Amino acid sequence: MLSANELLRIVAEARNFLRPLIKEELAKYPDFWGPWVTKSPDEIIELHLQPEHTIEAATRKGILSGILWSAQNRRGANKVISGCLMNGWQDLGTMLHDFDAEAILRDWETPGQLFAYFRKMHDDGRISGKLLNSKRSLWPIFCQTVLSAAHLVAQYRTAEDFIEWLESFRQKPETAAALPLVLAQEIDGFGLALACDFLKELGCTEFPKPDTHINYLAGQLGISTAESDYRMMLDIRRAADDIGMTAYAFDKIFWLVGSGRFYRVEVGRYILDIGRQADNFLAYMETVPWRDDPQPALATA
Repeated sequence: MLSANELLRIVAEARNFLRPLIKEELAKYPDFWGPWVTKSPDEIIELHLQPEHTIEAATRKGILSGILWSAQNRRGANKVISGCLMNGWQDLGTMLHDFDAEAILRDWETPGQLFAYFRKMHDDGRISGKLLNSKRSLWPIFCQTVLSAAHLVAQYRTAEDFIEWLESFRQKPETAAALPLVLAQEIDGFGLALACDFLKELGCTEFPKPDTHINYLAGQLGISTAESDYRMMLDIRRAADDIGMTAYAFDKIFWLVGSGRFYRVEVGRYILDIGRQADNFLAYMETVPWRDDPQPALATA
């Protein structure tokens, strides 16, 4: 385990590493980015370390929309699902009755029926790309997720009822860690990482998402040696607690380094993207003194 001082240095160096890259990317097209150019890199980083939503403001439609947004937040899925619609997520919401759980369950009883509907939308030109129909294809999996998520949300008469169910887990540390596992069982095609993604974006800031970027960086930096997403989630939460950060913010700083995507800095359909920087950051960390004990160097893969 790294000390609190080492963890603080890693976070500080992540900021130091990102600042010039952000500034350089914005400076390439100052007229295009307009007002964003006047923002400091620290302001842009901080913008991403705070959740967009609060759990208190949740609605039933927002909850279902959040589940489905996270469901397509796996490698390549967002390009295949909402990315194949002319107006992206807005069009998907229109197709799915503005994410009304009861309306969805009324019109489609099985994933096959929902897939046939999306196939018709494809034939009508409203969805581009290919809609493959195999067990591992993204659209059929997404259809399963839509219906199982709609069934879950429909169990609760109000958003407050759903939140009360979540809070029954969050109130105790021993049950809070089990919450994403429960959601992963309730929602087809979800898994623990996507369940954590939904929870953190809903406003539950104690849930990091153990995705490719954070797993890789946490392992290389010695923050965690976990081999499972569940253990990685626990280690990231513990590390964030040790330095007084939310797991959301701790997760996000590594995600920004790994993905390079500053998605809240946007102009039209374009977002600020500095490219994936995980290996460059690890090389940078080799050049700065951040360990209490300078030996050994970064953990090897």
